[in-house]
Amino acid sequence: MVNEKAVRIAAKLYECRDTVRRLWGTDYPTKIKAWGETIEAIAANKGLDPLEAGRQLASASHDGATQMVILAATVELIEPSTGDEFPEAR
Repeated sequence: MVNEKAVRIAAKLYECRDTVRRLWGTDYPTKIKAWGETIEAIAANKGLDPLEAGRQLASASHDGATQMVILAATVELIEPSTGDEFPEAR
């Protein structure tokens, strides 16, 4: 059984991804890939899963926009978007 807190957190993570995708438009795939590679490197270096690595990296940032991008990249690592979810970004 999934608890309400987990569902709310997931919704916020997807909201971050959707927002960054709309802001970056066609640049999204390239830019988010670079962030994802950074998160993967941190995860590998610290022996963490991508979600925890993304959480730690976002927590270390004091800039809301950067935190949103980090969380969007984390979502992409866990569940990559196909592009079909965001037709307005085409």
